[in-house]
Amino acid sequence: MTTASESPNVQGVHLRRTDENVREIAALAAVLGEPAGLDGLLGDLKYDVRRARVVPRLLGRAVREAYRWDDYDERDEQWYPQGISTSADASDTEAFQTRAGDSRRVVVTTWYSTGKDGVKRGSRVTFVDLDSGKYRHVLLVSPVFDKAGHLTLRPTSIHAGGIVWAGPYLHIAATSRGFVTARVDDIMRVAGEDDHPERFGIECTSLYSYGHRYVLPVRFTYQAFTDDGHEKLRYSFMSLDRRSDPPALVAGEYAVDPDATTRLARYELDPQTWQLASGDDGFSRPLAIDEGGVRQMQGAVLAGGRYHVTVSHGPWMPGSVFAGPPGSMRERRWALPMGPEDVAYWPSTDRIWSVTEHPRRRWIVSMDRRWFDRARVEGQRARSQVTTWGTPSSQPSSAAYNALRPRCPGLWSHLPVPAHGSTVSRQVQPWRNAVSPPSPRSTRSAPPGPQRPVVVVSRKTPPTAAVQSSRDVERRQVVR
Repeated sequence: MTTASESPNVQGVHLRRTDENVREIAALAAVLGEPAGLDGLLGDLKYDVRRARVVPRLLGRAVREAYRWDDYDERDEQWYPQGISTSADASDTEAFQTRAGDSRRVVVTTWYSTGKDGVKRGSRVTFVDLDSGKYRHVLLVSPVFDKAGHLTLRPTSIHAGGIVWAGPYLHIAATSRGFVTARVDDIMRVAGEDDHPERFGIECTSLYSYGHRYVLPVRFTYQAFTDDGHEKLRYSFMSLDRRSDPPALVAGEYAVDPDATTRLARYELDPQTWQLASGDDGFSRPLAIDEGGVRQMQGAVLAGGRYHVTVSHGPWMPGSVFAGPPGSMRERRWALPMGPEDVAYWPSTDRIWSVTEHPRRRWIVSMDRRWFDRARVEGQRARSQVTTWGTPSSQPSSAAYNALRPRCPGLWSHLPVPAHGSTVSRQVQPWRNAVSPPSPRSTRSAPPGPQRPVVVVSRKTPPTAAVQSSRDVERRQVVR
């Protein structure tokens, strides 16, 4: 059940935009030269993004495309990928138009620095050109003036769990702080060829950026506020709902604690400026807040009229996608590789994109959104077939069996798997139709492989014979 507010704007939770860092960014440009912008960056991409070595569906049941980073980034434990957005969010044409007139399909991701070597490097964004198969990292920085009026540089220390590329702006999640905003036209090139990875800051006329060839200054911040009596919203991840009228920015909360909130909020975006719409008081308030999120949400996007939420089960188990309206989402297990994070939607291809975070298990993947619709229909059909199993006119299909087997292991584990497209024979029934159930000990201790045949007693068998048959089975199992 959704608990979205019916009022035009939800009270108690709001954001307020800070002043733009116009002077600071101009001073930084005086040190580095005129910004190269995204157009200049796309002409200077360095690293190769490669197709995954395995069939995409082996990475996840819904995966249809999968890309890998280069060997170093695939294993790097100093940086972890988090957020994802695409040029389909940024433009109606779903591509970035270069000054030369080329159309580029671009994916942008965020990374945060783990500080495992003792140095916190803040966060960065990575632009991936799907057409050229190249990418490059850009360090997020915050230029500020010190008390003496000198320009200094600070790393942008946020988790960057989500990103929305809307028009020329990148909105990047900053958890309890709200989110920060940068403009792709402000990308600046640093002198040197990715050298001095351990140094950071401005020294005289030189700038060091932890070895990054490009930097992107934060232009302003949307600071999070809460009225008395309300709980502060955490901006753990974000996505864009471009198809709504007006377009909306979706933000959500990650939570492990069972007492913590898992809310999903929608903010109106001005389609002319691609910034949050605000009231006369300067505050931006959500259009709605839903309490029906799921535990450990990593990302959420609206596609096909429903939410699609990623959930990670750690570095060794494949991820899940919950699909549906808030409060009644259904889990689709094994839909993604292990460690899925943020999500974004590409309308023309009807694909949902995500990125995974764990070293040596890092991919950029796209999923078939219609797969979740088919899974929902098949699940409903399977449940209806199993509900009528006991009637003489219907039998469960293999689809019904496979759909319910993980949900009822105690009831179904001793049954053989029916062939694809076939139905279960009436001679193989759950043990509830027999006089005596199979031994629980024999069921749990059965080795992997083909299951033992189950002796099923026909309803026409006399009760005394039925009891005798079931006891014979137990006696033979004990002797073995």
